[in-house]
Amino acid sequence: MPDDSRPVPDAEIFALLKGRKVVILLDNLATLAQSNYNLELFVRRIAEGTRRRYGVAGTCREGGDFTAIAAGHGNHVTYFYEGLLKLRLRPMTNAQRVELAATAGIVLDPKDVRNYPLPGNITMRGSDPGHGRALWHAP
Repeated sequence: MPDDSRPVPDAEIFALLKGRKVVILLDNLATLAQSNYNLELFVRRIAEGTRRRYGVAGTCREGGDFTAIAAGHGNHVTYFYEGLLKLRLRPMTNAQRVELAATAGIVLDPKDVRNYPLPGNITMRGSDPGHGRALWHAP
C-alpha cells in the first residue's frame, strides 16, 4: 500500500520484487484522492520491478467517494482508475446462492434464496445457532 506521507521509493527498491506477483492495495481511495501522491509513478515502478505481474485492489469507505472518482470528479486517482482494467460484479443466481450456502455447511432451500440477496447474507446466516454451522461469532 503506498504511503502518501513519503515520496515514491526509487526504482532500485522495486527491483527487489523481480519475479514476484504483487497486489497493490489502495485502501480508502478518497484519502489518496486528497493527497498529491504520484500513484502513476508508484504503479509504473511496481510494473517494471515485477515485469507486469501485479494487480490492484482498492477500497472506498462510502459509495459517494467511489462515484466521484469513477465519474471524474477526483484528481490523479481518477486518471489512474480510468487506466485500469475493471471487473464487473454480477448478482448471484439462485443456484449460486444455494451452492455458496452448501459450501458453508448451510442447507438453503431454493425457495428461500430471495431472502438472501448478498453473499454475506448467506454466510452470516450460519452464525445463528438455529441455522446450521456457525461461521462467525462476535467476541
